[in-house]
Amino acid sequence: MMKLSYLQQPKKIPLAYLTNTEREFELLEAIEVTLSANRTITIPKGYVTDLSSKPKWIWGLLPPFDERLMAVLIHDFLWTNKFEEIEHFGNIHKAFVFSNNEFNKWNKALAPKKKFKNTNK
Repeated sequence: MMKLSYLQQPKKIPLAYLTNTEREFELLEAIEVTLSANRTITIPKGYVTDLSSKPKWIWGLLPPFDERLMAVLIHDFLWTNKFEEIEHFGNIHKAFVFSNNEFNKWNKALAPKKKFKNTNK
C-alpha cells in the first residue's frame, strides 16, 4: 500500500486504463492519504474512476494527467464515496465543500505554477 502525507506528491500513481470503457481507470494499488485536519482515507486497490467528469473536449484545456493527478484522484474518491462523507460531515453540502476545498489545497500544492488550473471550482 502506498502511503502519502498531507500534500505529498507521489512519484508514480498506479493507474491502468480500462480498455473496455470509454474513459475509466483502475487503481492498481491501495493509497492511504492523509488529508487536512489529519484525516486519513484509503483509496482501495481496484477503485475505478473517470478522473474528471468534465466533457472529454475540456480535457484538452484541463487534462487530469499532470502534477494535479493526485488532487483529481482524491476529489473523485471523496465524491464517489459521498455517503460516508455525508455521514462524516452531517450533510451533503459540508461533504461537497470539503471535497472541493481539499481538491483546491492539493491542486495548489502539487501544481503551484498552473494558475489557470488552480482557480476555485
